[in-house]
Amino acid sequence: MLTMKNSNALIVGSQYSQSGHPLAVFGPQVAYFAPEILMEQDVHAPGYDARGVAFPGHFLMRVANPAGEAGVILDPFDGGDEVDEQGCRQLLARRLGDDAGYDEELLSPCSSRQIISRILNNLKRTYIELRSFEHARQVSDLILAVDPAALTEVRDRGLIAYHLDDYSAALRDLEDYFRLQTWSEDSREERDQIWAHVKNLRRRLAGMN
Repeated sequence: MLTMKNSNALIVGSQYSQSGHPLAVFGPQVAYFAPEILMEQDVHAPGYDARGVAFPGHFLMRVANPAGEAGVILDPFDGGDEVDEQGCRQLLARRLGDDAGYDEELLSPCSSRQIISRILNNLKRTYIELRSFEHARQVSDLILAVDPAALTEVRDRGLIAYHLDDYSAALRDLEDYFRLQTWSEDSREERDQIWAHVKNLRRRLAGMN
């Protein structure tokens, strides 16, 4: 199925695929608004095994050999160049700041759900930047369907509902987030902000009754 909007979008029917499931193929120029899964999750072939790595702020690939050795880290956004530990540290610092703590666990292969959540989060961020909050809320619902334990997503959905003047939904999510979050002294500023939102929402709803 080729469309005028998606100039390089191909749907292969289930009757033509080996797995019996339909396949979707999209070119890299297709925007986030369809939405489509543009990132390859993993690639297997004789001699190598490539898996996605949800590195903070930047998607990487880990390529191992069939013997299960760790292999190398590649940057698919930089021509597939190999990235050593120092390069990973520099990349992390550029994305999160010099104080970001580096750990080998950041290079662990990610699951299908993690990849889907990451792509959906990019889509949500795009909608928020466009101030298309209703679309952002729909994506937030999808993220929570993929990962119901994503507590910060409950917060984000509540804040999006606040922008949409859906005070009941906003209060429900922000109260849940405030109650379930483990607060520390370092997160006191966010705690105070969320509590201020909760109190304001309660006043608004009380005034509407």
